[in-house]
Amino acid sequence: MDIELRRKLESDACRQLLRKSPSIAQADVFLVEDGQHRYVVKDFSQRPWLMRVLVIRACLRHELKIMSQIADVAGVPTILGRLGKDAFA
Repeated sequence: MDIELRRKLESDACRQLLRKSPSIAQADVFLVEDGQHRYVVKDFSQRPWLMRVLVIRACLRHELKIMSQIADVAGVPTILGRLGKDAFA
C-alpha cells in the first residue's frame, strides 16, 4: 500500500461512517472513496484500550490470516493491509 493511499484511508476527513460499532468488541466500519476506487476500513481504535490489547488485536491477526488464506475465493475482498495496530482496509 503506498503512502498516499495509507494517508487517505487513515484520514477522518475522507471517511464516511457505514456502521457504528454496537458493542465494545466490534469495529466501526468506514467507506473511503477516491473517485476511482472504493475502500472499506474496519477500525477498532475507538474501543477501550484494555479490550483492544487483550482481545481485539489477536482477533484482527486471526481475521487477516484467514482472509489471506481465502483471497482466491470469488467475492472475498482484497486486504490492502493494516492501518496501525487497530484497523485494516
